[in-house]
Formats: sequence, C-alpha cells, structure tokens
Amino acid sequence: METNDKRIEKFVDRLMSNDQLETTSSNFTGDVLSKIEHLSASKATVYKPLIPKPVWWVLGLGLVGLFVYMFMVNPQGDYSITETLGLSLPEFNPFQNIDVSFSKTLVYAIVLPAIMLSVQIPLLKHYVNRHLGY
Repeated sequence: METNDKRIEKFVDRLMSNDQLETTSSNFTGDVLSKIEHLSASKATVYKPLIPKPVWWVLGLGLVGLFVYMFMVNPQGDYSITETLGLSLPEFNPFQNIDVSFSKTLVYAIVLPAIMLSVQIPLLKHYVNRHLGY
C-alpha cells in the first residue's frame, strides 16, 4: 500500500514540476471590478411610481373642485356664494327617470359570496404565510 502511495506521490510531483503556475494580467483586478460595476449598473431598478404624476394632478384638481363646489353651494340654508355673486348652477340629473329595484334573491346572491370572500381571503393568506414562512 505504501509503495503505491509513494509511486503516486512521485508521479504527482513530476507532473507539478513540469507545470508552471498561471499568472494574471497586470490589471486583472481592475478588469474584474469594471465588469462587476457594468453588470450591477445594467440591472439597477429604476424607480417608477405606482401612480403617475398626471393622475395625481387630476386627483388634486378634482379635490380642489370639490371644495370649491362645497363652499359655493350651502345645502343647509338659503344663503350661498352663488346667490351672492348672482351665478346660477345648471340643473343636471341624469338618473331622475331611472328606477332600479333588486329582488331579494339577487341581493342574497351578491352579498353572501362577498361576505364569504371577505372571511376566506384573510384565512387563506394566514394559511399560506404560515406554510411558506413569510
């Protein structure tokens, strides 16, 4: 056994003595770091807001319009800014001739599944989070 080990050791020594160590280029570290920086820069996540700026502007203008409308029309009394300024509001009621009535069966068919979903979703979320370890 020992003779085989010595023979293998001599063989490995002979192979190692004939082989030369590989050397790296003079700027090896700089080349590797530049490639890493290039890869990390190309995969960078660019921030993109969930709600774009034009939507925020429309929502803001709608909110300002709602406040202006609330201050111009006073539903609790006869006094309003529009009457003081001599302005009249247009009459617009598109749903005045529409009469909608739902049967009890339709109401049950919509409300009961909604209640069941509102109970099942948190239960399923808790179950999945517990089993996946979130």
